Amino acid sequence: MSSDRSAFHVSIVKPDFELAGYVAGDLTTNGNQCNLAYTEKRRERYDEVLCKVDKIMASTDRERMSAQRKARTDAGWVEIRLWAASEADAVKIRTYAEELRMQTLEPALRRIGRERKMSPAVISRALDAFRAQGSREYVTPSGATLELLSDLARAQQLRDANGVFEMFALAHPSNARHVSGQLPAKVVNHFIMSKLDFRGVERLMAWQKKNPQWSTEIQTALDNFSLEAWAGTAVEQIRVVKLS
Repeated sequence: MSSDRSAFHVSIVKPDFELAGYVAGDLTTNGNQCNLAYTEKRRERYDEVLCKVDKIMASTDRERMSAQRKARTDAGWVEIRLWAASEADAVKIRTYAEELRMQTLEPALRRIGRERKMSPAVISRALDAFRAQGSREYVTPSGATLELLSDLARAQQLRDANGVFEMFALAHPSNARHVSGQLPAKVVNHFIMSKLDFRGVERLMAWQKKNPQWSTEIQTALDNFSLEAWAGTAVEQIRVVKLS
């Protein structure tokens, strides 16, 4: 076999760039905005700042990938590595691995849905969303699931939303943290706000100020399958907030 023949390494457990949400904004030095004009005078400092940013991003990426690998291992997944003879074969292997993983997990996922008394339609849509993980039709790898969770919150189906998240955490454990981090805003915007009066925004802001741990409480409620109960209690508390 020729020594210069190219081969493509395939990692079945590949990193999901779910949390790579870096924002290219204003860089500041001692409180003053850096002028990013590419001039000889500022080139050295500009390169120094970019080097620091690159180091921070690299460190964050390593930590994120390590956390994702641990989440998969904790869920009982087995990591394998192999070589493919071509890039096309690598794509086929990854696709097959995803299909096989969903096929293996589907019975357990459906069981969660039945135990949580979710309708067959919601269970089926959840499975479709999980299969669409990483789809380029969405701006984030978990876009299909996040869209479903938004729809359920709008429909006042928080029990179903809680069940979908429980299923998702089994199907894609390395992305569960990201998805759970999006749920507080969905619960507030689509569920809680729909149940408040015309001064609801003011009451909500006052309540959030007095209850700074509210988003953490939602995370706990998700884990305890008590999201609907938590949201109902929150609505009652917000409704009686006194405003000047």
